[in-house]
Amino acid sequence: MNTLMLANSIFQVNLPPELGGGVANYNYMFSLNNLVRPNEYVVPANLANKEVLVVGEVWSTNNMNNKTSANSIDITWNNYANSYRFYGPSRSYTANKKIPVKVKIKFTAINSNKIRFSSYQTGSANAQAGWNTSDCNLQCRGNLTFYYN
Repeated sequence: MNTLMLANSIFQVNLPPELGGGVANYNYMFSLNNLVRPNEYVVPANLANKEVLVVGEVWSTNNMNNKTSANSIDITWNNYANSYRFYGPSRSYTANKKIPVKVKIKFTAINSNKIRFSSYQTGSANAQAGWNTSDCNLQCRGNLTFYYN
């Protein structure tokens, strides 16, 4: 996927086929690199209530192979009331295998202009269920770029 910044600060993005193909113009762009679960990240206030093109990659820094509990890689906002799942839930992750992200996300209001890079664990007899549990061994990371108008 290619992005071209035009002279008047319009970002022109060639959309992949899974997002309809063609070219889309966006007025705003920002990147969040080296995302680490479960950290919070401040985002621009004008991101709220927008449909946003998010591209990049997510991954786990370690191998994970659980027999009963599965984990996902997500972003959450408003104290986990809102979320978008990039991948999973899966019981198996390969260390440092990049999972491409090419999605459109409809954000709602974003309290305190913060989103959280998160993981949800389904739980089992030996693992807690919930967001960003202390016994989650999925060490997810990400690099994401957000385009919107």
